Amino acid sequence: MDMRHSRVLLALATLVSVLLPTTGPCQLLPSTKEIQESLDRARHGLLKHLKQSRGDVLALVVLAAVHDGVPKTEPKFYRAASRLRDTVLRGTYGAALRLMVMADDPEIFGKISFEERQKRVTRDVKSILHNRMRNGFTYRKRNDYPDLSNTQYAALGLRAAVSLGADIPQKIWLGMLKSTLKAQAKDGGFGYTIRQRRKKPYASMTVAGIAVLQVCRQNLPPDVVKDYDIDDALAGAWLWMKNNRGKIGRDNTLSCFYFHYGLERAAVLSDVEKVDGRDWYGLGARMMLEMQDRKDGSWRSSWEIRPGGLPGPGSPVDTAFAVLFLRRKFAKTLPLRYPRMGKLNAQSTHLEVETAARDAVRQGETAIPGILKSLRSPLPTQREAAAIALRKFAGKDFGFDPKLDPSLAAEAVHSAEKWWLKRNSGR
Repeated sequence: MDMRHSRVLLALATLVSVLLPTTGPCQLLPSTKEIQESLDRARHGLLKHLKQSRGDVLALVVLAAVHDGVPKTEPKFYRAASRLRDTVLRGTYGAALRLMVMADDPEIFGKISFEERQKRVTRDVKSILHNRMRNGFTYRKRNDYPDLSNTQYAALGLRAAVSLGADIPQKIWLGMLKSTLKAQAKDGGFGYTIRQRRKKPYASMTVAGIAVLQVCRQNLPPDVVKDYDIDDALAGAWLWMKNNRGKIGRDNTLSCFYFHYGLERAAVLSDVEKVDGRDWYGLGARMMLEMQDRKDGSWRSSWEIRPGGLPGPGSPVDTAFAVLFLRRKFAKTLPLRYPRMGKLNAQSTHLEVETAARDAVRQGETAIPGILKSLRSPLPTQREAAAIALRKFAGKDFGFDPKLDPSLAAEAVHSAEKWWLKRNSGR
């Protein structure tokens, strides 16, 4: 090959490198080491935001700190968690995020009694449900329409509340499912509202729609879910994402940090590792590493102003979303931290069974009627939990075997019921 041909090939290679998009899949994705180094740099900025943030933003930053593994003994984290514990949060986002914090770390606010824990969970669930509108959710200062962003966080917050032992009525989940399905456009994407205003689909709302549908499906009985075309709706949404795959890993995507953390949730809930062959996590991580402030360790979108922004190079909201995404700790399902006996299912673990029994005992004798009812449950897990709790109260099991079908244990159940009637009437 002569020198002239070499110069031509070099020129062509240079031209190709210029024309190729800098955020395309051809570029190397960051290594695990590079991501960890980025998170190490981010700790300084995260601690700064823990100190300075308030309200809904504080709840988001504390959630990021929990996922980041910040020690509870770290003074800034300890004080931030204390502020979050005592802050009045009546908006959908703040109440939902605080429930998510408690579900991820049940002792974030210290060891508390059963009654106090239920009081706090109920408080935040009540705030979320107060913002319910036409089956969807809106802001505390209510708009005249629900939006998919608030609805997404309502779903995540109520999901966390279930993990903490709350009983969310089926009508809430079913209404949310119906409202979200109405927000889907013909091309499969989701818009901000079901009205003409901001109805056009875009990336962050499409992944929000996916997440809400999946969370609703997790919390509804199969015989109810089958009446709705959830699989078709999800397939349409992921097709929209495939057709708009260029949004992934781009800093000019609308609300890029919010979108990528939403994408993680949608992908985890849907068991999706790649979108049209693209590694969504690797592309998003590369974008975030390129956008990180090298000195401060925080993040701020280069083209939008975030609510709660503080002086300096970083935004607490963008920084929190970046840390949450890079840590990749969102769970497809949450454990029943404090499972109610009646909420145990066939897949419940032995630890969940024991926890449900222990919680019933903590409630005192007011729980006994429910325990006796669970002795007749068709689910062995509920019968086992009831048997454990009954022995704690009565000091004996009346010959009840939770492994037997309830029809074969009727005599033992009857004996337990007579014991309770005699004890209750003697007061």
